Order: sequence, then structure tokens, then C-alpha cells
Amino acid sequence: MDRFKIMSGLMALVAVFLVFFGVNYFKNSFDAKKNSDQKSLSLKTDNDWDKDGLLNSDESFWGTDPNNSDTDGDKYLDGEEVAAGHDPTIPAPNDLIENNNATSKLSGLALAGLYEGSLNPQNPNYNESLSTLVSSVTEDVVSKLNNEIKTRPKPVSPTKQNQNEYVKNISPIIEELFSIYVSELKSLNNIYATSNENEIEDSITLFFKNQSDKYNRLFGKAVNIAPPKNWESNHVGLIKLMKDLYGVHVAISQNSRDPITALAAMNQLDGLLNIIPEIITAYADKVEIEKIETRSTIFSK
Repeated sequence: MDRFKIMSGLMALVAVFLVFFGVNYFKNSFDAKKNSDQKSLSLKTDNDWDKDGLLNSDESFWGTDPNNSDTDGDKYLDGEEVAAGHDPTIPAPNDLIENNNATSKLSGLALAGLYEGSLNPQNPNYNESLSTLVSSVTEDVVSKLNNEIKTRPKPVSPTKQNQNEYVKNISPIIEELFSIYVSELKSLNNIYATSNENEIEDSITLFFKNQSDKYNRLFGKAVNIAPPKNWESNHVGLIKLMKDLYGVHVAISQNSRDPITALAAMNQLDGLLNIIPEIITAYADKVEIEKIETRSTIFSK
């Protein structure tokens, strides 16, 4: 279901990208020809009008000006920047090409598809090409948001003492997680209710950045607690949830840089938040089954 939501959202975004880049592609093509009275070559001809190291076909892919050797005006030739892994449309120094930026990948693939014709609606294979494009970007987004737990503490023997100690140590983390969860639900409503149109994006960005810090801090605490063997699955589920919540909140806070990954993260957020009460209930049930001492823990409340 999450994958379906992501793909549905991406299909809508692809349509916007194709319209935007399609209009700009043909506009740039027209302007290039208009400003080059002495040049009769097409943009599809593999020539380098501005001698910047990028062929005209490459200029189309990168969104650079085929008549300007330094599109972003940072004193580096467009071809030099691409060869060095920098974006030729963004001035240095903050212009490194981000390989994990789904939005950049989509725009690049969309431009390439427009140039060579596979994403032309008149192309008989248009639907197949569009589906391939979306699937490729979706796989990257799903992979990016899937946080693996690479290290975790080795479980200890399931003695009653170890179980009591574990519940005592994990209780304040679970209690704080629930508090953050409740606070998040209330805060989101307040942000939308009190922020004006100009403020809401900054408010959302700051809020999700702060939330990501909270989940990451809790993860750091929980991952250092060794669970008894019979609590291992509960513990792994808990730290995996906090790691996923951290990643999703980071992605949403970076909406202006990578809106496609942020869209996917928003689709995942509701499901992840709904898991928090389920995790806590599972712990409470386990405490009762194992007859664990609950004094001074969240499970006694």
C-alpha cells in the first residue's frame, strides 16, 4: 500500500515535471536558435556551440544554456563541473550532485526522456517508458527510507532478574516515545491552524527537523540496552521504528531539496505513528505474560 501511494504521488509529480521541463526544453531550444542566427544546427546535433565540454544534447540533459559556457556564472565551465560531479546550474561551492536525491534523478531522467523521445506522449511506448521511469525512482525512494539496523546489542539470558532490569531500563524510553508521539499530533494541528501561508513551510521544516533529533536521541539510548533473549523481537521492533521515524522526519524536513522523497516520507509517516501505540501495547502484554515487576515503570500506570 505504501509503495502504491508513493507511485501514485510520483505519477502526479512526473506529470508536473514533464509539463515544466517540456515547456522549458522547447523554450530553450527556440531561444538558442533565435540567438544563433549564424548557426543552423539543431540542438539534437552533437556539437558544442559554447565550447564548454558539453555537447548540445548533454546541455539539454543538464538544463544548461548551449550558448553559455558557464550557465551558473561561477567561473567554471559547465563541462568541467559535470566531470567533477558538480551541478552546472548551481553556483559553487554548494553544488555537488547528490546521487540519492530522487527529485534530481527524476528531473534528469525526464529531461533525457523528453530529449530522445520516449517520454513524448505521441510515442507508442510512452506509457511503458513513464512506468519504467516512475518504478526506477520509486525503488530508490523506498530503499532510501528503509533504515537497516546494522548494529544492536547481543541479547542476554532471559532470567527473571534480567527481564526486570530490561523493563526498568526501557520503560523511560517508551514513555518518552509516547510523549513525543502525542505532542507531534497536537503540534501538527497547531502549525496548520496558526501559521499563515508564508510561514507554514518554514514552520514545518523546523518542526520535523526537531522531531528527527528527538527520535534519533531515543534510538541512541535504546540501541545500547541489551534485551533478554525472549524480548529480542520486541526490542528490535522498537529500535527499528525509532530509526524509521528519524529517517522519515529528516526527509520531510528536507522537502525544499528533495520534494519527491519528502512526499514518500509523508505517505509513510501516518503508518509509522500508528505503530507506536501498537508497540507499547505489545510491551504491556509481554510484561503481563512474563509477570514482570512494574513499579516505577510506565506499565504500572
